[in-house]
Amino acid sequence: MIDNLIEKVDNIESSIRNASSFIYHSTPMTAYSKGPQLDLKDIVGVIGPSTGRNILLNGSTGIAKTHLALACLTGLYGRDNFGILQIDPSLEAEKLFDLDGEKLQQGLLSEAIKNTKLITSPGVLLDEVMRAPQAILNILQAYMNNQAVTPSGGGSRQVGIEIPGIGFYQFKIGTCNEGKEFDEGTFNIDPAFRRRWPIEISLNLFAPNQYDMEQRSKAARTGTGLYVSQSEGVFEDIKEIHTNLNKISFHPVANEFLAYLGRMDNCIKAVFKTKRERGFSVEKCDGCHARGLAGKENFCGNVYAPEAPHEDIANVARGFALVRAHHIAASSGKMPKSLEVSFADVLQSFPFVCATKMGLDPAWLEKSFASGEPFEAAKALTINIEQKIMSKVKSLGKLMLKKDYTPDELAQIKKYSEEDPWSVGLRDFESVPVQYKGLR
Repeated sequence: MIDNLIEKVDNIESSIRNASSFIYHSTPMTAYSKGPQLDLKDIVGVIGPSTGRNILLNGSTGIAKTHLALACLTGLYGRDNFGILQIDPSLEAEKLFDLDGEKLQQGLLSEAIKNTKLITSPGVLLDEVMRAPQAILNILQAYMNNQAVTPSGGGSRQVGIEIPGIGFYQFKIGTCNEGKEFDEGTFNIDPAFRRRWPIEISLNLFAPNQYDMEQRSKAARTGTGLYVSQSEGVFEDIKEIHTNLNKISFHPVANEFLAYLGRMDNCIKAVFKTKRERGFSVEKCDGCHARGLAGKENFCGNVYAPEAPHEDIANVARGFALVRAHHIAASSGKMPKSLEVSFADVLQSFPFVCATKMGLDPAWLEKSFASGEPFEAAKALTINIEQKIMSKVKSLGKLMLKKDYTPDELAQIKKYSEEDPWSVGLRDFESVPVQYKGLR
């Protein structure tokens, strides 16, 4: 299976890089201590579509967000096999769908939605989503969340391509201009809508390298613009990876990292042991011994568990692991004997999935990080967690993975939990778990 999936990745890489050969953005976006570096086309062109996780590209105007999206969608699905929705403030809800008036009068609401590329294609570009008024956002949220469209009056219809045993598939790329220079004619993106994009990438944070500058100069000099090459697409390869992605397992340490990320809301000093309770404030961190584990930035008091589904984080990490394995195989000429998600894969993927989904305080960001960017905070957080988890693994080892404990083991884990509130959850190890007993 591993060899087959890596070969599929190679086919996808070749197709999207051929289609995007005139598009820059080749700056590395990851920093594996041991292994290859992944760039933007790895994430947008391979990891996003293979995992089925939609991607939001934000950044300054003129940075080639739309060209990159068009190139990747062309390489993935073919020149004429994806949809494009150009969004502007005047867009009205009824214009999103092409409806058959006769069927609508007959009450055939789902059947009234005509086959358009927004409905039937495997890929879609939603361009300039920040320009959508709230009425459009409400519809797009359902479109993103449920893979369905619903005209006024009800009657939803599934969108995308059905993959047997998996469900409907449609990969979406959104573009977004952000900053004070874009205030006119735009809207602040609803946080609920933003959460519908499992992967978010701020292109302003990755400066162009020498190759990118040469590509920009060439396009300006020749007047050809950023050309997108023709492609037949590689959807069959994408479906193969998408269908088998969950077969990639997690290393125990990587699995513990995922669990640890879900316990960020734990608080030793809060009445109900959670930062989500009413009345919690960062001032409660003063004098707390766990405060020292949070670094000089006090992550413990200023971050919450990411509002991103555990499944999104896990699958994106699987995508990183698969592409990493492909790069290693391509450089060494040897296929790996095994493949599993490493701690490093979760470490590298986490900021792209969770940076804007942790409820970070803007004032704290500005004070604690030079850029004031959530992405920088998320990267620093993962490094902080890496150090704590590695320390825990060394001290407790396989004990953390057990379900039943001796009294001495319980005491050992409880002590560690008191030292680090995110370590194993604030469980009361001395109490008997509640067990439901039904009538049957």
